[in-house]
Amino acid sequence: MAHIYLADDESEPFAYLMESVSLNGCPLTNIDVTAEQYLQFAARDLQDESERGAVNALGNIKRALHQTVDSLLQGYGLLARNRRLSFPKKLELIDAAGLFSLSILRTLNNERNLVEHDYRMPSHARAQEALDVVRLWLLAARRLSEFVVYEALAEVARRACARRRPSGPNPRPNLAL
Repeated sequence: MAHIYLADDESEPFAYLMESVSLNGCPLTNIDVTAEQYLQFAARDLQDESERGAVNALGNIKRALHQTVDSLLQGYGLLARNRRLSFPKKLELIDAAGLFSLSILRTLNNERNLVEHDYRMPSHARAQEALDVVRLWLLAARRLSEFVVYEALAEVARRACARRRPSGPNPRPNLAL
């Protein structure tokens, strides 16, 4: 379905903006374990109500979270140049791109850091909450990946028709007037 943005006033850079090509997801390649599988592992870990179960669950939840963030960045063409960023910087990138507000995910990452770096013990209840949050995050990220604009048509303010295509390894002309 085509979405057309019409400018409200003349201060807008475009008279209209409409996608001409969109993509539905762009999964990570060369992975052996999916985010869904990591969450299944975490759920199984939580069946063991010991401290060991909570620690292992949190590790698998963290892997699912990181993979989902990378998948979302991949879908929007932001991973190739930002693969080496720290996880907090990747969250900032998603936030800056306007894709999602991620304060709850920052909190989860901080808790994971307490377990990994400060050797703290997570509670079983907190690990279960983290699993629930990351399951919801995975659903939201999938929804964000369902419709990604790849190419758009626009009429710029000076009333010239422009066609903008993304650049890449084999870029086509960037802007044709």
